[in-house]
Amino acid sequence: MTKRRVALAAAAVLALLLLAACGGDGKAPQGAGGATTTPPASGTPGAGELKAVIISSDLAVGTNRFMVGLVQDDVPVTDAQVQFGFLKLSGDQGELRSEARATVVKMMRGVVQEKPDGTRVMVESGEAAAYAADVNFDEPGDWGVSIIPSRGGRTLEPINLALTVQEKSRSVGIGEPAPRSRQLTLSDVSDLWEIDTGHPPDPEWHRMTIADAVTSGKPVAIAFTTPGFCQSQMCAPMTEELAMLYEKYDDRVIFIHVEPYYLEKARSGEGLVPIPVMDEWGLQTEPWIFIVDAEGKVANKFEAFVMMDEIEAALQAALGGEQ
Repeated sequence: MTKRRVALAAAAVLALLLLAACGGDGKAPQGAGGATTTPPASGTPGAGELKAVIISSDLAVGTNRFMVGLVQDDVPVTDAQVQFGFLKLSGDQGELRSEARATVVKMMRGVVQEKPDGTRVMVESGEAAAYAADVNFDEPGDWGVSIIPSRGGRTLEPINLALTVQEKSRSVGIGEPAPRSRQLTLSDVSDLWEIDTGHPPDPEWHRMTIADAVTSGKPVAIAFTTPGFCQSQMCAPMTEELAMLYEKYDDRVIFIHVEPYYLEKARSGEGLVPIPVMDEWGLQTEPWIFIVDAEGKVANKFEAFVMMDEIEAALQAALGGEQ
């Protein structure tokens, strides 16, 4: 499969596009994770404003994988360098708590389309990028992030965003027992097409329920993705990132793919209705990848996009350092 480098959550990408569409009306647009922009910094000379949106939708006390997107003239910015500064807010004052340099992660967006004859094809729609860094929030409440971008050797003015840190994440937390969910598997349907929009769908990822997998004594990799209905067009690439590790680890790790929505409703035009498993895992966006250890506890989780080597590092840690 073609290697993809990034997958952004649908809500985050929609927020990014809305942010770009707001133009210079002076309003502070909403970003994913409850963030809003202050007056944005100027971008490259002669170009429109450089704007930012927080992609991470589930920030909580502890270590978080923090991600932002940048956009200019309605186009995602893929060539910046970014420095973060995180401040705890109290009224109109802010105390700098930590700093981090972001890593830029890029991918080609794509969605799987089903043709009238039943065949499927991946349709790509341009490159996207996000800027990510690990950050530890030591208390809940109102925080701010100062995003300092550089392009072409020139440091631009900071973009300041507000965010809310929760006491506990909405999604199942690292170290917590994985929910014993029972999604539909091959034994429940007459055709794999009923439970997988991938290209191609893999029957091996649909032979076992999550409940059986996380109590098997093996680590488990779970992809909550919908390649055919992902509004961000990032689910298919994120699924492929995980799929590239399948042949190497399938004898030691159980791989599971879960479509987040009722596919019959989605295909009939009734909309994207989440299946109960999404609520059981506390998921309000997609795509997500969870790594569960051999004891059935969440060892790592990745929202929105992830590089293959990050997933592999998490798998190896769940395997006790095995290569």
